[in-house]
Amino acid sequence: VLLGFVMFRAPSAGSACAMIARMFSFGGTLPDAALAARSILTPARGVFLALGALGALPVAPKIRARLPEAVADTLALAGLILCVCAMAGGGFTPFIYQQF
Repeated sequence: VLLGFVMFRAPSAGSACAMIARMFSFGGTLPDAALAARSILTPARGVFLALGALGALPVAPKIRARLPEAVADTLALAGLILCVCAMAGGGFTPFIYQQF
């Protein structure tokens, strides 16, 4: 999927090949990679990543079974509201397929 998206994102075939080459090369320096990782994986994203990983485990139905139904439903609704607020606060994203 990523390779296909590069073909639509790049303005020319040469720049598409250059993007793909950078995706699979380890030519970046370590401080640059660490800075990129810190800018992408913020503490809030790390918490949500951990919660998502925990929710994907087979332990989640067991935890939900122990909670009263009203509490489980309230937590699910709160999670949905948090997700919608996070997406709404992200700003406007232009239509990604406008380059066709």
